[in-house]
Amino acid sequence: MKTSRPCHRAFTLIELLVVIAIIAILIGLLLPAVQKVREAAARARCQNNLKQVSLGLQNYHSVLAQFPTGVVGPTNMATRYTWMTTLLPYLEQTALFTSINPIFANNTVTQNAAAFATKMPTYICPSDTSATDVYATGGSRSNVVGCFSADGGMVSSDANYTYEPASAKNPSSKLTLFNYNVTRRIADVIDGTSNSAAVSEVLTGPSGLYDQRGVWWDCWGAQYSHARTPDSNIPDSVWSVVANTTYNYCGDTSNQPKRNAPCAGTSTTWAGEIYTARSYHTGGVNIGLVDGSVRFVSDSVALANWQALGSINGGEVIDGSAF
Repeated sequence: MKTSRPCHRAFTLIELLVVIAIIAILIGLLLPAVQKVREAAARARCQNNLKQVSLGLQNYHSVLAQFPTGVVGPTNMATRYTWMTTLLPYLEQTALFTSINPIFANNTVTQNAAAFATKMPTYICPSDTSATDVYATGGSRSNVVGCFSADGGMVSSDANYTYEPASAKNPSSKLTLFNYNVTRRIADVIDGTSNSAAVSEVLTGPSGLYDQRGVWWDCWGAQYSHARTPDSNIPDSVWSVVANTTYNYCGDTSNQPKRNAPCAGTSTTWAGEIYTARSYHTGGVNIGLVDGSVRFVSDSVALANWQALGSINGGEVIDGSAF
């Protein structure tokens, strides 16, 4: 006696296509959520790094009763010592610090090639993948920079630096926590330590070029300005004298501030260069205040508020909308 076999109905082509379409829709909905989680994690790491730097500055001041000098250097074009190298022992990098030759000579970059090539995780934000790229001479880059200007170029009016004429300095009386051959103390922060920026983020220049933005061991790369609001559509101002030469300090001339670090040769002197705070975070940048706290500042912050945050002696009242 024959027994009948059960009949198994297979999926039709239309049913398979419907299932595939549903899966694709779910993946499409999931990916943005995953990306948001990743960016939130990256932003948290960036904030933590800025916090470590800010606490390092506090510890430095506790020990030496002053903050690191923005740039220690002679009145010539020799390599200069930045606040970011001085701070290394306070970021658990004493061995790296002691390996750096502090002699101000034209071959200092060569002498310190290994030290300058060292990747400093505390100085890098994972949101900017290009921060792991290298400078033209092989040195590493950074997303952390110090505030050198509240409203203009990077050499302040009180800077004890005479390589360029006084006319190249920022004529404004507004001072910042860092600058050339000047040292600040908490007592100098007249506006209050919770109302004054110490450090912020910057997008690094492209790999392999002489674009010095984000080069932590170089005096041009360890600084930024509050002259323009975060992630400004205005390209960073670099020294135009060297445009289109071997030493092309402008690495990216396209105007896409959220994708790269745009720049233009609009500065007539190196002292007048303007590097803007930039990040790949949605809506703004992180800044570390002099009191050691870290805050997120929106791209839409009023310029007056942003410049008030940059200065330590402007006497401005910062609107609550700054944060």
